[in-house]
Amino acid sequence: MASRMDPDYIFWMMIQRLTGTLDREDAQYLNRLLERDPSVRDTWHRLLDRFSAEDIAGHMMRFNQEAYWQDMQLPEHLPARSRRSFLPVSRVWAWAAILIVLAGAGGYLFFNTRSSRQAAGASRPTTTIPAGAVQLELAGGPVIDLSVPGEAIQAGGVILHATSGSLAYTATDPALPAASGNNILRVPAGCDYQLVLSDGTQVWLNAATEIRFPFTFTGPTREITLNGEAYLKVAQDAGRPFIVHTPRSAVQVLGTEFNVNTYDTGQVKVALVAGAVKLQAAAAAVIITPGQEAVYTTRRKGITIQGFDEEEALSWRQGIYCFNDATIAEMCRVLPRWYGIPVVLDDAALAQRRFQGVLERRKPVTVFLDLLKELHILDHYFDEEGTLHLVQPGPAPSS
Repeated sequence: MASRMDPDYIFWMMIQRLTGTLDREDAQYLNRLLERDPSVRDTWHRLLDRFSAEDIAGHMMRFNQEAYWQDMQLPEHLPARSRRSFLPVSRVWAWAAILIVLAGAGGYLFFNTRSSRQAAGASRPTTTIPAGAVQLELAGGPVIDLSVPGEAIQAGGVILHATSGSLAYTATDPALPAASGNNILRVPAGCDYQLVLSDGTQVWLNAATEIRFPFTFTGPTREITLNGEAYLKVAQDAGRPFIVHTPRSAVQVLGTEFNVNTYDTGQVKVALVAGAVKLQAAAAAVIITPGQEAVYTTRRKGITIQGFDEEEALSWRQGIYCFNDATIAEMCRVLPRWYGIPVVLDDAALAQRRFQGVLERRKPVTVFLDLLKELHILDHYFDEEGTLHLVQPGPAPSS
C-alpha cells in the first residue's frame, strides 16, 4: 500500500470521501491534513469545484449505473495501480465518473510543491466557494467557505476558529462594527453544522438552515434569527433574555434547551427539552414546559401544545430521520434537504401512501430507497440530470 504521505494516496482518500467509502481512520487522517496543509485544502476545493452539489451530496450515486458508461473508456494515462482496490465494486462507476471528469478538465489535480505552499497565516486563501459549501457571510463583508477546516481567520474585530463541522470565534475588539453587525451562516442541503455564540450558547443547525447572529451581543437582549431547523442550548444569563426570531414567531428564553423547526411553510414548531420558553406568534403567546411542543400555523392563527417524541424530533442531530406513519409526500420534502437532490413524484397516487422507516444521512440515499423497494412501497430511478424519480413498485414477487 502507498504511504499515507504519498500525494496519490491523499488524492485517493479524497475520492473515497466523495463516494462515501472512506473508512473512519483515513477520514480522521484526511481531516488533520485539511486542517494543517494549505495545499491539501486547495486541492480539495478544486476537486469539489468540478462537481454539482447534487452529485457531492449523493456520493456520486447517479453515476452508479453500468449502462451510463458502456460507450466510455477510462483514460489510459491514469494510474493503473489497483483500479478497484480503493473502492468496493458497488462504487466502481462513481469512481470512474470522477476520473473521467478530472481527465476532461486536464488530468489529475496535482498538489503544489512544498516550496510553493502558502504559509499558515491569519487569513484563508481566496478560492471559489464550491456548490454545497457551508458559508459565512460577514456583516457588510466577504463570504467565507467553512466547509474545509483551516487556520484562524481575522475578520475585523473577530478571530474565527472553524473546523469541518463547527465554528467558534473570539471577539478581539467588540467595539468594531464587524463584531456587532449581523452575520449570516448558511448550511446547505446534505449537511449539518454547529455554532458556538459569544455568550457560550451552542446551536446545532440542520440541513438547509440559515442563522443570522452578531459576533457580540450588545444591549439588554441576545437576539438571533433562524430559518430552517436548529437545536439550541442557551447559556444562562438572567439579565439578558435570549430571543430567537423565525419568519412567523419569536421564542424567548433565559436558559434552556429546545428545538426550533420552521421548514414547513406557514408553520413553526418549538419542542422543549429543558427549562422554559415563551412562544409568541401573531397575537398568540404560550409558555411551554419540558416534554411539550408548541405548534403555530398561519392557517389557524393559533398555537397548539402537544407532547413530542424526543427520538423522532431530535434524532436529526445524529444524522437520523425517523419516518413514523409518514407519507411519501413528506419524504419528498425531506430528501432534497438531506441529500441536496431534486425529487419528483412521477405518480401522484403515491403521495399519501404511508410507511415507517429510518433514514441515515451518512449512507447513500439509495440504501434507504432500495429497502422501500424490497418492502414494495415504491420504486425509483435517477434521470440523466441527477433528479430522483419516485414511481410505483413493480409486481410483488410470487410466494
